[in-house]
Amino acid sequence: MVPFLDARFIENNIEEKIKMYSRKGFKGVKLLYVPEEDTTLRIGGMEKTFGQTGKQSERITSLIIETASSENMPILMHVDLRKYGDFVGEMIGSYPKTHFNIPHFGFSRKAISSLLDKYPNCYTDMSSLESFMEREPVSYKDFMTQYQDRILFGSDAVIGQPEKIQSSFEFIHRFLEDREVFHKLVNKNYKSYMNLPENKS
Repeated sequence: MVPFLDARFIENNIEEKIKMYSRKGFKGVKLLYVPEEDTTLRIGGMEKTFGQTGKQSERITSLIIETASSENMPILMHVDLRKYGDFVGEMIGSYPKTHFNIPHFGFSRKAISSLLDKYPNCYTDMSSLESFMEREPVSYKDFMTQYQDRILFGSDAVIGQPEKIQSSFEFIHRFLEDREVFHKLVNKNYKSYMNLPENKS
């Protein structure tokens, strides 16, 4: 297991904390970028939870990304690209040597496509999208084939839910007839995202 630091609650002494956790062995950073309330996902947002303005959320998130990048830590950034795509694009473009994963296809295949086309350091994952993929199998398969080198396997499972990882794995194995694309999603692309050598398991 490769530990990522959940940085959503870090507000102060950002540089010192990120560097400390990097030294302790954390290999990446997870960000939840929800400045405003998200009624669909029932997330209060940074403004409601921390009393931060949109600009403050941008500043804090930018500093976390800058510090993580200086520590060579890849970033997983949960964000709705339909609302915050411009900011995310600015961050990805500003740190071309840092790998970013925008999970759930950024809640918009159109928006994530734009980032994948423009930035070679941008990745995405298929976590929690099984129901959508079942409803539109052809369009999702086409999308995953087109961006087969930049999509990661994801399950959205947490510690203590191995059965969810297994069921997601079995789903994507059934869903993708192309074994080469399947291998990339569940193995090769993750190694690329984490800068791991190909022969390392």
